[in-house]
Amino acid sequence: MLHLMSLTLSASRIVRTRVIEGNDEVALFINRTGRAMISAREPRGAARPGDGVLISCNDAMVYDRLIPWRLLSIRVPRSVLSPVVVGIDDAIMRPISTALREA
Repeated sequence: MLHLMSLTLSASRIVRTRVIEGNDEVALFINRTGRAMISAREPRGAARPGDGVLISCNDAMVYDRLIPWRLLSIRVPRSVLSPVVVGIDDAIMRPISTALREA
């Protein structure tokens, strides 16, 4: 199942603890406005507007924003992506530059 979310939030810190029972989903977070600091599976990374990062929904995560922000999130089961994406675990927390910049 594919989950697609578009969020607009105030300045915040989102802390998610590790999922005990397991969640085989991965999520692509695309930062739509401002800068964000994302920490999961160290090291901590920064995302500029339009940048994305792939996270494992099974990992603990901290997402910090000091100003109001917009985020696009696409979650997909790992079992769906694994047959078509080689080394999906190697892509976790690596910055992805996208063409989704604000116009």
